[in-house]
Amino acid sequence: MHRPQGAGHHAGQRADRQRDQRRHALERRQGRQQRLHHLSLLLKAGYNATKACNSGTQVIIHTANADSLANARWFYDGIRAKGVPWDITALSYYCMWHGPLSTLSSVITDTRSRYGKPVIVAETAYPFTAANADSEANAVNGSAPCSGYPATWEGQASNFTAVQNTARAAGAIGVFYWEPTWYAIRGNGWDPANINGTGDQWDNMATFNWTGGVNPGIRWTP
Repeated sequence: MHRPQGAGHHAGQRADRQRDQRRHALERRQGRQQRLHHLSLLLKAGYNATKACNSGTQVIIHTANADSLANARWFYDGIRAKGVPWDITALSYYCMWHGPLSTLSSVITDTRSRYGKPVIVAETAYPFTAANADSEANAVNGSAPCSGYPATWEGQASNFTAVQNTARAAGAIGVFYWEPTWYAIRGNGWDPANINGTGDQWDNMATFNWTGGVNPGIRWTP
């Protein structure tokens, strides 16, 4: 005869699920800490090797995970706690992935004051078209991936100007466009083993169109 399952049975199931969730969360945190430990060893070795070659060379440590203060702090607090030295803090900013310009401003301001080092934006880009020039799907699609900036030459130039102005107002010392020359021509593919036979996912975000003409509105401002 079937016996109805009472409240105690369901409470036990909930408790089991909660224990599983806590265990999995702990395992994820431990895994992240383990990876950070190994990364820190690599970063320290790289820093020391660079300085051994030329003590005046500035070492940049860059994170793409800069879409919030919490994420940027997790990374840089973590490597600092493990004794990693560096000279310049570098961030990525893509409006379609990192959010509004106000986020960029707050992360730059915070990392400058928190770590006491110059800050650069090491990567930023925006599409000049929604079309695709090769066999590789574009990484970013749509006629206006970020509000106020159409996927046109004018929109690309306006976005880059806004990023530069925001970054410098927040105290960054420089902004790098990535990757301005990765447009769709033979020999510019993503796969080193088949560089002539592959395309790339960035051809609509280069600062050159598909015939090699540069966006006339792009300006790198001092």
